[in-house]
Amino acid sequence: MIFTEYMNKDVSYNQPMILGIEYVRFLTDNFKEMHQFSGEQLGFKAKFSARNGPYEEFETGGSKLALFNRKEMVRTLGIKNIRITSLIKSI
Repeated sequence: MIFTEYMNKDVSYNQPMILGIEYVRFLTDNFKEMHQFSGEQLGFKAKFSARNGPYEEFETGGSKLALFNRKEMVRTLGIKNIRITSLIKSI
């Protein structure tokens, strides 16, 4: 069913369309500071202990928060610039 057909149906909207967030990745130019903030201030446990980057994941309870050095992401993708600040995968 395409989205326009779904929207035209008589559907109960008691359930949210996004039921939760499993994974969020922040691209940052300040990896070390973001790592420190996520661990020390927010209290999230680091998976890799990669304080200097370029990538880290934190357990937040039911989802994962990831940090990725913006320059490394650009280099990995082979593009000149990236403006996406987070990638969200819904469950």
